[in-house]
Amino acid sequence: MLVVLHPLLKAFIIGIISSAVIIPFTFTKFYKSLELRFYDQRLKLRPLRNATDKVTLIAIDDESIKTLGRWPWSRDKHATLIDTLTSLGAKNIIMDIEFLEESPATLPKEMVDDTLKEVKERLYRLQSLSNLPGMQHTEPSGHPSSSLLEETGAMEKTLEGMLKDYDKELSESIALSERTYLAFHPVEPLPRQSSLRHFYPTLKKIIIQEDAINTEELAARLSLNKKQLKELGEYLPSLKKHILLEQVEEELRKNTDISPEELKQLVVWKDMDELQEAYRKARLMQYVEDRFGKEIKVIVPFSQIQPCPAPYLEVPISPLLEHSKEIGHVAILPDEEDGVVRSVPLLIQRNHKYFLHLALMAVGDYLGVGNGGLVFYPGKSLSLFSASGKEIKIPVNSSGQALIDFAGRSGHLGWQDSFTIISYRLPLELSSTRRDLTLLQEALDQKYTRGSISRLRQTLSTATSPEEKDKLEEQIITKEKELEAFIKLSIEKTRALHLVAEGEKKEQLAATLKEMKQELFALTRLKEREKAPSSYLRERVEGKICLVGTLFTGGTDFYPTPYDPSSPNIILYCNLINMVLNESFIKYDKQKYNLPILATLGTGTAVITMAVGSLRGGGALAGLIGLYLGISFSLLAYFGIWLHAAGPLIAMITSYTAVTVYKQLTEERMRRQIKHLFEHYLHPTVVNELIKDPKKLRLGGERKELTVYFTDIQGFTPMAESMRPEELEKLLNAYLSTITDIILQYGGTVDKFEGDAIMAFFGAPVDQKDHAIRACKAALESLKALEQLKSQFIKSGWPPIRARTGINTGTVVVGNMGTKTRFDYTVIGDSVNLAARLETANKALQSSILIGPETFEQVKSEVLCLYLGLIHVKGKTRAIEVYEPIATMQEATPKEVEMGRLMYAGIKYYQNGNWKLASEYFSRVLEIRPNYGPASVYSKKCHENMERPPRPDWTGEIVMEEK
Repeated sequence: MLVVLHPLLKAFIIGIISSAVIIPFTFTKFYKSLELRFYDQRLKLRPLRNATDKVTLIAIDDESIKTLGRWPWSRDKHATLIDTLTSLGAKNIIMDIEFLEESPATLPKEMVDDTLKEVKERLYRLQSLSNLPGMQHTEPSGHPSSSLLEETGAMEKTLEGMLKDYDKELSESIALSERTYLAFHPVEPLPRQSSLRHFYPTLKKIIIQEDAINTEELAARLSLNKKQLKELGEYLPSLKKHILLEQVEEELRKNTDISPEELKQLVVWKDMDELQEAYRKARLMQYVEDRFGKEIKVIVPFSQIQPCPAPYLEVPISPLLEHSKEIGHVAILPDEEDGVVRSVPLLIQRNHKYFLHLALMAVGDYLGVGNGGLVFYPGKSLSLFSASGKEIKIPVNSSGQALIDFAGRSGHLGWQDSFTIISYRLPLELSSTRRDLTLLQEALDQKYTRGSISRLRQTLSTATSPEEKDKLEEQIITKEKELEAFIKLSIEKTRALHLVAEGEKKEQLAATLKEMKQELFALTRLKEREKAPSSYLRERVEGKICLVGTLFTGGTDFYPTPYDPSSPNIILYCNLINMVLNESFIKYDKQKYNLPILATLGTGTAVITMAVGSLRGGGALAGLIGLYLGISFSLLAYFGIWLHAAGPLIAMITSYTAVTVYKQLTEERMRRQIKHLFEHYLHPTVVNELIKDPKKLRLGGERKELTVYFTDIQGFTPMAESMRPEELEKLLNAYLSTITDIILQYGGTVDKFEGDAIMAFFGAPVDQKDHAIRACKAALESLKALEQLKSQFIKSGWPPIRARTGINTGTVVVGNMGTKTRFDYTVIGDSVNLAARLETANKALQSSILIGPETFEQVKSEVLCLYLGLIHVKGKTRAIEVYEPIATMQEATPKEVEMGRLMYAGIKYYQNGNWKLASEYFSRVLEIRPNYGPASVYSKKCHENMERPPRPDWTGEIVMEEK
């Protein structure tokens, strides 16, 4: 048995199939890249995120490079920076600079010492020469000895600088700071995108057994292609070092006291230097794990995806590690699909120990997150428990990566407008000013107060307890004020002595007074130079998390982000800190939500398209797409929820296309056939209804309440006799076209034309609850149209025409009437006949439109209808009340409303036999509208009844003799 499926069920099946086809596509790299683009656009269009004022970026910018010289700088500058930031009250100092190697030695120390000794002896001789009697006065400017003196002095400073241990200086600054965080990065044997990762276990096994094997031999044994061979040649040296390091670490775990010599017997490596380097690094890794590795509580076991692995860590040199407060990794993992950085790995794992991201490490300490204050829910969140007990949940994926909630806005490099940025050179300039001030203060202190300030500062440098340091700093400040006051007092005393002194004594006092004024001026100016930048920097540094990183043009630490094609890495760290402090996060997309949404929208689109058709379905599709994009944007912008946009959009478009194609191949073909067969003898409305539901092609009808509409031209027969046929045809076409268009405009169905008459109905084949109101409004609109046609007809030499309309509402039978081979869509029933009788009754009442009582009940709130009494039409046993619509309630004038009241009262008096009073009411109506036919008819009948009273059984009805 053939089963015919309902169209909506077919649509549902098409939607399910379309969605099922799309779902595998959502796992492809192309789809992920497309979805990431949608994500970026939504991210850039959302409202600006607030940036915390607790983060300050110390930028190694172009100004700093211009002032301090070519990058990289010697580490004494970083030491000075840390000292200055510490003195300004920075809460944390995060150095996004990796100190992986010791500072390079330009020359051997012995050579520098010997050269420096020789230079100092030469400088001494030159100075002695310049101090010979008369030399300092007679030697002209530019004399060779003067140039040699300057050059030799500069050489001495350069050589002394070579002997400085910059690493030690930096280490001491880090130790004194007690708030400095250093950066490191994890290293894998092969990059994530390398095609050789699959071969790594085999490579490792071969290299362990044969460390001297070359690239070609390895490639042959592994059957590598040309591209893989080239890649192997690039990575083989580093691969061997990693594999050796892994071996050494494995042996150290077995025996922590093993020596390099003993290791030599256990590994195949012949190069002792390489072995000792691996041994040193393995020991360093052990130290790093023991001191800095974190124990993190993991709630559920890991899936196959784990936090970023760290086979090897590139960490700072030992002197710096020993004194840093903490270290944190700075791994960057751009999305494989397009290389854009949207997330940061919060933690990496090595030998069951965890290392946090540098920025997260610092902000965790800022919030007081201690040991045991971290809980990791893979694929859900990394929870931070602050000192106050508050839990901050950072949404993460299964590998511990968190999406960055950027503090930026569309059209801007968001980082430039979001965070406080200070040029690196400013703290160094402040430090230089402070150094000059300190040297001057100590020199004046030695001269005037016998070195008390210097001794206090020396004591402060060795103090350990905070209380002692605070006390000594207060004493130094007091002594500095006393020194300045002493100099001012000395100036006053010297000035007083100078006023009374004479001769050589007066000259000596004048010179002393001048010298003291110069000293005080220098001291005052240096304090002023120190005060403004100190206040500026303290406001931006004190109590803040300070991040130090590169922003200069040409720097290498730049990656594309959704906001900027080249954004500095340090800004990612600022944003990570910002989103933790503000608790503003973005949750990763989840397939368990996205796939059901995709299937639901795909199937829903298919059903809607089948239900409403392809054209309106296209509008519905556009609406659904707009609605879904709006919802997904709002969820991301205001709730941090990332719903996929690409998949659902593709599913909706695919389902719409599939249904449209199906309809085109099946139902559209049937529609064309139906339209071709019936458009010549059925009304287009009916044809469209048949197209929507071909089952209506069967003979028969249904009972339904409709409003039937009859209209024709008054006095058409004599008009036709007086006009030429071709002129009559033009007039009739103009009239019928105008009235038909109005009927169709109001949703009516034109049943047939009979000469000048039109039969129509409202409420079928399309259901219309307001069919009666539509019919009346169409009739009123037709009267207005005829008034406009009148001038056109007069110009053409045609007589003006007047139409009569009868409207009745009631139950009829509507459907296809006729034979199996020839039928028409029409209405039959008593209500149809009554509508025709009402059209004829207009002649007796001299009215334009007549409606029956059922129609009146449905339109009286919308249309102003005048009561025209009782008429007895032919074929009816009882008289009915009739009404004439004259205007819609919105358009009715007060005079027309008054006409309705007067007509009703007049007809009631007429029906009660009070013809004189009734006549007065009709006269008042005619005063308002002199040509109003029904008032004239009733007025005439009043006079006739007064002259010849009717029979006693008279009821006031008007009997219609004509059909």
